[in-house]
Amino acid sequence: MRTPYHRPVPKEGPSLNRLHTLRHRAEQKFEPQNDENPEIGEGDMVLVVDDDVFFLEIVSLMLTRLGFTVLEAKDGVEAVEVFEQQQESICCVLCDLEMPRMNGWETLDALRRLAPGIPVILSSGRAQAEVFAGDHPELPQVFLGKPYCLKELREAILKALEKKA
Repeated sequence: MRTPYHRPVPKEGPSLNRLHTLRHRAEQKFEPQNDENPEIGEGDMVLVVDDDVFFLEIVSLMLTRLGFTVLEAKDGVEAVEVFEQQQESICCVLCDLEMPRMNGWETLDALRRLAPGIPVILSSGRAQAEVFAGDHPELPQVFLGKPYCLKELREAILKALEKKA
């Protein structure tokens, strides 16, 4: 879904426009609209996997605002290590697609070998059709296009956790 804030993601490294867009969206969309209480986490733990440190920080703040406890990993290899240690506590994984050492698809496969039912949200700045092109042995519960706002993140998590129940 394209939003008014959608911008193409550069193939190499974050650009100033992207960082500005993320900051702007975080500032503009961080608070709930219509006096809605956005908290859904009740302290549940989410593992966030992204090699973009700034984006990782923003998403962690958003998840905290939603009532979640957050574990962070900077790539798929680190995500698998964290997941092995905290598997029983993690209710959902939010994973970037393009990362060094182990990409999002490889990370999804590795996590599902450890815990077949773990809800995973795969996130990318690329179009969903492009992301899902080809054969993938495991599929995420939800695809979330970057950049996204608090409401979109909340809806993605609810959808991912709904399929788990």
